[in-house]
Amino acid sequence: MRTTTTGRAAPPRLLFLIVLISSAAAVAQAAAASPVLAQAALPGCPAKCGEVDVPYPFGIREGCSLNPLFLLECNTTFEPPELLWGNIHIQEISLEKGLARVTLFIGRDCYDQQGEKLNEGNMSTDVTGSPFSISADHNKFVATGCDTLAYYVASAADGYASGCASICRDEDSVTDGTCSGIGCCETAIPRGLQYFEADIRSYHNHTRVWGFNPCSYAFVVDKDRFTFFRANVSANYANKRVKLPAVFDWAIQDSSTTCENGMPRNRSSSACRSDNSGCRPSNDGRGYLCACSPGYQGNPYLSGGCQGIGSSILILLVITSWTYWGLQKRKMIKLKQRFYEQNGGFLLQQQISSHRGATFRIFTIGEIERATNNFDKNYILGHGGHGTVYKGTLDDQRAVAIKKSKMIDESQNREFAKEIFILSQINHRNVVKLLGCCLEVEVPILVYEFISNGTLFHHIHSRTHPCSSPIHVRLRIAAEAAEALSYLHSYASPPIIHGDVKSLNILLDHDYVAKVSDFGASTLVPKDKSQFATIVQVQGTCGYLDPEYLQTCLLTEKSDVYSFGVVLAEFLTGKKAIYSEGSEEERSLALSFVSAVRENKLSHIIDVQLLEQKGITPELRQVAELAMQCLCLKGDERPTMKEVAMVLHGLSMTENHPWVKYNPEERESLLGDPSIYYASDSTGQRSLANHTTLNIETGR
Repeated sequence: MRTTTTGRAAPPRLLFLIVLISSAAAVAQAAAASPVLAQAALPGCPAKCGEVDVPYPFGIREGCSLNPLFLLECNTTFEPPELLWGNIHIQEISLEKGLARVTLFIGRDCYDQQGEKLNEGNMSTDVTGSPFSISADHNKFVATGCDTLAYYVASAADGYASGCASICRDEDSVTDGTCSGIGCCETAIPRGLQYFEADIRSYHNHTRVWGFNPCSYAFVVDKDRFTFFRANVSANYANKRVKLPAVFDWAIQDSSTTCENGMPRNRSSSACRSDNSGCRPSNDGRGYLCACSPGYQGNPYLSGGCQGIGSSILILLVITSWTYWGLQKRKMIKLKQRFYEQNGGFLLQQQISSHRGATFRIFTIGEIERATNNFDKNYILGHGGHGTVYKGTLDDQRAVAIKKSKMIDESQNREFAKEIFILSQINHRNVVKLLGCCLEVEVPILVYEFISNGTLFHHIHSRTHPCSSPIHVRLRIAAEAAEALSYLHSYASPPIIHGDVKSLNILLDHDYVAKVSDFGASTLVPKDKSQFATIVQVQGTCGYLDPEYLQTCLLTEKSDVYSFGVVLAEFLTGKKAIYSEGSEEERSLALSFVSAVRENKLSHIIDVQLLEQKGITPELRQVAELAMQCLCLKGDERPTMKEVAMVLHGLSMTENHPWVKYNPEERESLLGDPSIYYASDSTGQRSLANHTTLNIETGR
């Protein structure tokens, strides 16, 4: 487990003071005149397109670029506006590195189940006659699929072609992070490439792998921003155009000027206009780039663009302050990006994109901070052993519950994105809806729908709001909670074990409709239960833990049934799972309840308010018997949650409509007649074996 800690680096204020003192000392020794802050664009020319800087020699208006080749388009029909060269979206231009970050469409080749071609979109990129080329150092050519042959050809003048093949028989043979020909293949790109066209072909029209791989894809991508995942093989973008990040080199191409020993041979005609500038060969070898001389910085393509250290303390301090905070901001951006990737952000985004109509979304930390007023303590709804829950208001004014966890299991990072998306697909009126998550922090933050009426625990046990609900209301709430767990066990795909069923994790809305929440210890049930190995620590709650789990270290659906039996006992008795009366020592409700029923003393432990309403009715006895069934020592002798839900629904209907006849014999036939009842007051934290564990605890 990893906890969030504070390092021993110098505090930001102290570091800032050190920077200022160092700057003042440098100013005292400087002899140069006070500089004028360097400009990025020509005077009178726009320096930005939306959020993207447009430094000279580029420009977005006639007369604002070095020559027509460097003239770009700022398309203001987008929000924010997009910087374009042709139809290529430019996201960033670096003067110093001679690079431009762009996005390029992927190529696709899709088939139906009979092998008929559905859609194809061969990828081509042509930047001939521009300052750009496709960077050989930063990109790679990638193809994904299990029946895939992809290759690309350069222009006829270049006479270059390359490609790769990707084959696999089944999805299990594909490995995340590996691109060696099984589900994914890759090859390099030649230096100086300005035109290429990719062609994708299939050996068998995907008929042998269509069930999990209907499409092949090929694309050029920034190799530092792409990781192959198994989900890429099953992704279906037959009707959707998708872009991925790539990198272009750019250069000044001028046959009359060459770069020799760091200086342009013909300076008067070169693009290096600043006196304090030199040049270097371009990344792709097709020309040169300008650079400020050592000790200077700025834009070497502008006259006076490279500025040295001046004698003005004020200007230098302003620059120093801006630089410091800029570095801090860049550091935070990089940190957020690292956490985003570490927590599976790219995989999760791909899953969201491939599910049309998905309402689950990824929030930025800025949105979360605005929603909670920077995690204001006045917004706290509750604390737990694993984290804090805040009430938040999103930008669209929706009220939400935001879970900020204290810790994360590092072994589950790679599975987090896949499994959190599975949970987001749960759609049941009695399960709290998971709306999204934030991955830009070390421990992912989860965003749930806000349930306004508190927890079942509060309504049963609060001294200021004692539970006075009649038996039919309690039965309805219990039936709804049971239906939610039954749905998770029997109808979710894959089935889900909650792992921490308790009255604190059953919420009530304004109409007192039950909502099961907090999948902190949840486990995805494998299709083949014999093929699982790993595992993380699962922590239940004292008084609710399945005694069989404590003995076997195996969490099963019947573990949830046992915990729900304790909740039923709370309903009937009004007592906490671990309770004390007067000066007595703490007791286990499960033990006390089982003992009272065995000794035919149900009236001694039942909630007084229930007794005052109708006394010990047949329905009340049947609920008590059902709780006893759930509290059996052996999991095999406990009913399923589906059976529990059916019984409670029937009893609820009987209480609501007394003329509805309910046959106890049907219930006995459904549930059987186990002979051993058992309860435990132990608590434990064990390694959960033979299941794939869902570490949604990251959001608590």
